[in-house]
Amino acid sequence: MVLLGMGADTHFASLFPMRPGVQEALDPCSHARIVAVTPGEGVTPAIERVSLTLPELARSRQVVLI
Repeated sequence: MVLLGMGADTHFASLFPMRPGVQEALDPCSHARIVAVTPGEGVTPAIERVSLTLPELARSRQVVLI
């Protein structure tokens, strides 16, 4: 099970809109399992993060967004 929250800027799973790495992470044909992402300005903590890619999230038995 994957439990996800949503940030004020609508990001989830540390996948920030319009940031480097997001296109690769959301590519349904990607063979990558993880991706490094950098949050935008105003997001705290402002550190590079590691996230699962969309195909990897989709492999979960259950995904819950709260």
